[in-house]
Amino acid sequence: MEVKSYARQMLYRAFASGAVDLYLLPHGPWMEIYQRQGSKRELVAQLKMAFGMDLLRHLKFLGHMDIAETRKPQLGAFTYPPSTNEGPLRLRLSSVGNYQGQESLVVRFFNGSRRQQRTLFPLNPEKLATFSQRGLHLFVGPTGSGKTTLMYQLARQKNFQQVITIEDPVEIEEPNFLQLQTNQQIGLTYEALIKVCLRHRPDCLIIGEIRDEETAQMVLRASLTGHVVFATLHAQNYPEVLERLAELGLSKGSSTQVLRNVVFQRVVAIKCPWCGENPSVACEKPHDGYLAAVGNWENQLRKAYAYGFITENTYRKEQITSTFSP
Repeated sequence: MEVKSYARQMLYRAFASGAVDLYLLPHGPWMEIYQRQGSKRELVAQLKMAFGMDLLRHLKFLGHMDIAETRKPQLGAFTYPPSTNEGPLRLRLSSVGNYQGQESLVVRFFNGSRRQQRTLFPLNPEKLATFSQRGLHLFVGPTGSGKTTLMYQLARQKNFQQVITIEDPVEIEEPNFLQLQTNQQIGLTYEALIKVCLRHRPDCLIIGEIRDEETAQMVLRASLTGHVVFATLHAQNYPEVLERLAELGLSKGSSTQVLRNVVFQRVVAIKCPWCGENPSVACEKPHDGYLAAVGNWENQLRKAYAYGFITENTYRKEQITSTFSP
């Protein structure tokens, strides 16, 4: 089978099975293909190295990456256009070479509707109303926990007139938003793009990630000048959120002044409540669910355990101290 056809079949098959990530990893004479669903990773194919490298280069080409560069880490993204039997598929790519010069690739799948269907406890109307408040709303969680998906869903629900997003790269295509993508080579950093965006007076500004001091300062400025700002940050709990912001040059006073919400989000292994014939009885099939909490993560986690959605092992594994008092 030619590389182009194999790539399309491989990606749509993985997506249909519920995969979040797909890995192309060199191993001896083989290119091994793994897919991840939540915390579980399984081997789905072994390809001869020559064909596997052709496949990897094909995906890099689609993702607008440099196919000649195999040592430096690269990021890319692309969308498969819909065909007769298939809808559009949005993908993010990340490549890196090991010490032997062999390149590997990770493909991340994005699909907002699929994630929304498996959100265990949707935010209540009282909490939802707070996301219209001017200031900074932080979304905290590990990679793949649905932070970007939730930010987009909230921005759509609030019906902001002008939404601008800044990402690296754009993960979810939304025609009603003005979507910008960073490009370090031509000076389109988070800092530079935020500065430009403020002149457009967005009702909501979505920042892919606060990752350096310059970005943190611009996010603070946007929050202080009357904008609604959604952004992601890597931290474990609320005290650590303040510590991370302090490391990025924001004082505790400045942070607490602009913070309106801190949303903790995880993907957890659940007994699926949607597959059984009786909706009140969870099925026994392994699934993943998206669990989000505004402020107090422990309360939501305890609720999921009490309702029988998660096991005791999952409950203990995901416990953090995260009470938020703005």
